[in-house]
Amino acid sequence: MKSPRSPRKKPVQDRSQITVEALVDAAARIFRAKGFEAATTNHVAELAGVSIGSLYQYFPNKLALLTAVRDKVHRDFLERMIVACDLGCGLLFEQAVRGMAETSAVFYGENAGLYRVFVVELPASSAANSKSLPGLRYQEAQARFFQVHAAHVRIPHEQALFFTRNAGAAIMQAAVMNHPEKLRDGSIATQLTQAFVAYLSGAASGAVAKNR
Repeated sequence: MKSPRSPRKKPVQDRSQITVEALVDAAARIFRAKGFEAATTNHVAELAGVSIGSLYQYFPNKLALLTAVRDKVHRDFLERMIVACDLGCGLLFEQAVRGMAETSAVFYGENAGLYRVFVVELPASSAANSKSLPGLRYQEAQARFFQVHAAHVRIPHEQALFFTRNAGAAIMQAAVMNHPEKLRDGSIATQLTQAFVAYLSGAASGAVAKNR
């Protein structure tokens, strides 16, 4: 039995793919502007320029549309972070970490309204699979980043990947819900940079050990 969050069918032909992309883009604009409750599938179909029947061929309800929007936003985030990782390979370590923190904060700030809807309406579901192509490419980009900056990363790279990915996501989501303005004014990026540089360089561990 399919979840109500699942698409009714997946597009195969180019024309179908274009229709689905138009629907997802329209849904994102409407959810961002109106929120989940006020949005309707009729609004989405009208903005996308397709019939309501065409919408229901692919999405059985608003929740399925919202899930598709969430997955697209997550893919877009990964693409931004891949670019930030690659750029960071050519920068000094702290500048590189700052660039990645800023990229993440700016993206969450731009999409704060949507992320709040995701948290409320899709609380128990995870974003697009980390084993998807963008997810795997992001993991590879992170691995390259840590390899290039290996002299500054004093903890095991697998541990560093796990911590930075999950801690960063948790902080961004908390900021979206409670302090979205701090995503835009740079303060979250600054604090995240300081925390990650200290953690990755081993300074945070050294400070804890010293105070014991």
